[in-house]
Amino acid sequence: MTATTFPALVPTDRANVRKALKGGVLIGASTATLPTALTSTSTPVLDTLTGFSSLGFISDSGAVVSDDESTSDVKAWGELYPVRRDVTSRTTTLKVTGLETNKMTLSTYFGVDPSTLTPDETTGELIIIDSTSSTPITFRVLVLSQDGPAGSEFWIGKLMPAASVTARGDQTFASGDDPVEYDYTFTAYEDAAAGFAVKTFYAGPGWLAGLSAMGLS
Repeated sequence: MTATTFPALVPTDRANVRKALKGGVLIGASTATLPTALTSTSTPVLDTLTGFSSLGFISDSGAVVSDDESTSDVKAWGELYPVRRDVTSRTTTLKVTGLETNKMTLSTYFGVDPSTLTPDETTGELIIIDSTSSTPITFRVLVLSQDGPAGSEFWIGKLMPAASVTARGDQTFASGDDPVEYDYTFTAYEDAAAGFAVKTFYAGPGWLAGLSAMGLS
């Protein structure tokens, strides 16, 4: 047996610790073209997205993606551990609080088609009637975060090709430090044509330069 040291056996690299220093949430209609990648050149830059609009500023709690998985275990006589485990359900949600009042925050919060948000031609007044449909609107949702300095960015993206708002938080109208907020939770569903419910992207010039340090090349 060959002797070694603890650092050699358990290597660590501070450069591999990532944070989402900034980020945003992009919303598209269910017919918007899905991105297959965030970048496409050898010197990575973000590709243009067609048919997506930003929610704008979101609260400093960021975008919280949660996964809930249920399983079914098979137990055997005389065995302490299950001899088989099957995944029976998986639910992925995205919780976000929009700080801006714009077309996309209004559309997603009230569950209405953004094309119906048309201000009065004379007064500019906008009137929104909460949806009474039992069928929620489906959106394409992309969470995009960034770490690293200019020229060495790390981009992490979470794409949900078919997501609906399944919970809405309270709205508080009061003076103080907090603006009027749009707090909601999206739930991801599998898009039959795309063949997935959630896709994760890791990209950027910093990511490319760090592939070896991460053990990916």
